[in-house]
Amino acid sequence: MKRKGKEPSVTEIAAEAGVKESIIYRHYRDKQDLLFCAWGKEASSFYRDLTENLNGIRDPLSRLGRLMWVWLSLCEKNPWFLHYLFFFCFSQPTFYRHEAYLIFKKGDEIVDDILREGMKAGTFPWDLPVATARDMLLGLLNTECLYVIEGFSQGKAADRFDPCYALITRMLQFGRVHHRQKVDKRRLILETAEKVVAAGAEKQATAALIAREAGLSEGTIYNYFQDKDDLFLSAIRWRLELLTAMVEEFFKRSSPIGKLVRFIFYHFTAYIRYPFAVKTFILKGIFSEKFYHSEAIKDFERYLSTVDEICEEGKREGDFCSEIEQKALKSMLLGVFVKTAQMWFEKGDKVGAEMMGRLNEVTTLLLRAVLADERKFPWMERGAGN
Repeated sequence: MKRKGKEPSVTEIAAEAGVKESIIYRHYRDKQDLLFCAWGKEASSFYRDLTENLNGIRDPLSRLGRLMWVWLSLCEKNPWFLHYLFFFCFSQPTFYRHEAYLIFKKGDEIVDDILREGMKAGTFPWDLPVATARDMLLGLLNTECLYVIEGFSQGKAADRFDPCYALITRMLQFGRVHHRQKVDKRRLILETAEKVVAAGAEKQATAALIAREAGLSEGTIYNYFQDKDDLFLSAIRWRLELLTAMVEEFFKRSSPIGKLVRFIFYHFTAYIRYPFAVKTFILKGIFSEKFYHSEAIKDFERYLSTVDEICEEGKREGDFCSEIEQKALKSMLLGVFVKTAQMWFEKGDKVGAEMMGRLNEVTTLLLRAVLADERKFPWMERGAGN
């Protein structure tokens, strides 16, 4: 079974195992169930080894680096593991309802734990949207491995570690010092007031409550605002000022940053505009070996070349960090798009609102990764989920 290429038949599996086909059907519902279970057993072993590999590494960023290296190295050490995951598991909607998928999700839990440790320690931003950041990291790794497995990318997957790690590091180290240590208190109060109102607690939204939620003293509120009404009206004016700055940046000036944000928006809203097309692209495109050896891959490359043009312009104008590798950025964008689309197969069609929320988080985190100096852009959101 550990081979690349055509999916083995039950007859071949039985012959290699030295048993009758009937024995296989006593333990498994069908061939698909058998293949999923076989991958799940291998995955359980891999995650145990990964956990042991991470033991003793205390720094969260170093732990993520080790995890990324181990995952990329799988392309050479155990290509069967990834090949079956991509082309015989992810390509089947039934996988997302199989017990093997729960084993797969343990990888998500490992990354989530590292990210939360980093937030607690102040290594990562306090406002980091964990699920989105995790999917951007794992989506990046999956895409790089897919390209190597199918010969779409030259060299070894482990050779891609440096640009991938550099991109993740920039994304996660944005504002890595806990913002409450150097916080813009007025902005924090305004953001907190918005959250209190949105939670339906406007009548109870006293200065004391807002201060408590913001982690400030009540007297600090009155250093910036005359009373509660002044605070809420100031919050509305502040948000409108930010939105106006964003509109000017994105549409009037047509800056590289505005173009990148518009591309991300267009890219992600395809979920809503063309849901059937996106599902087809995931199941019969990204997770189909035939896709990487067809004319369709060239069309896809042309589509993503827009990101190259935007990045080159952004670097020339000094908006984007010159060290960002465009290939890694495109892999991250594709990877998180795929990871988000997979939510459909896991949760059904109830994820529309969640996807739109994720769009905002992905945009914020990608900007954190590429901006040369975020201070040039006052509209840049520090709270990714706001």
